[in-house]
Amino acid sequence: MLSVEHLTRRYRKVLAVDDLSFTDDSGVITGLLGHNGCGKSTTMRILAGSMSATSGHFRFDGELGGVDSIKVKMRTGYIPDIGGVFPRLTGWEHMELCARLFGVPAPQWRTRSRDLLEALQISDAAANLAGTYSHGMGRKLSAAIALMPRPDLLLADEPFDGVDAEGVATISGLLREAADRGATVVLSTHLLD
Repeated sequence: MLSVEHLTRRYRKVLAVDDLSFTDDSGVITGLLGHNGCGKSTTMRILAGSMSATSGHFRFDGELGGVDSIKVKMRTGYIPDIGGVFPRLTGWEHMELCARLFGVPAPQWRTRSRDLLEALQISDAAANLAGTYSHGMGRKLSAAIALMPRPDLLLADEPFDGVDAEGVATISGLLREAADRGATVVLSTHLLD
């Protein structure tokens, strides 16, 4: 279970996240819905451990999360709103790097990676440098990277941005599958539908 308590983030005079509290159970997809600039991505970066909160905190399964919490990070998959891929690595090299960082054994990560890249319709580009990918292909690769280790906490920040309709359906299905197997999923979007 994810428990967010009084999360606040300031950028000098700008209050990006103001005293946010919520809980998200395993097996549930919780949506952060709001307009651009309302603090969704800042919240996701804090939950991913890539940015500190000004005040407040969060726990995942009782473990305090944050920038220094390796235990929570090792259980987290994160689809960032921008970036998330290295332009000079191939799609396949991204999957291998993720596997090594998360300690996923070779037979398992290879099979899982092939399945994800195929489902997201980017397997034909797996040997190409990510810098040659279109924006939508990069978003799909970010999703594959986040999903490959089967994380317990999955953070999807605007995962449909620039993705074709079939890719949106596939990513939606993969997020649902993660929740169905017991993952805690947080999805941020500005798209009401």
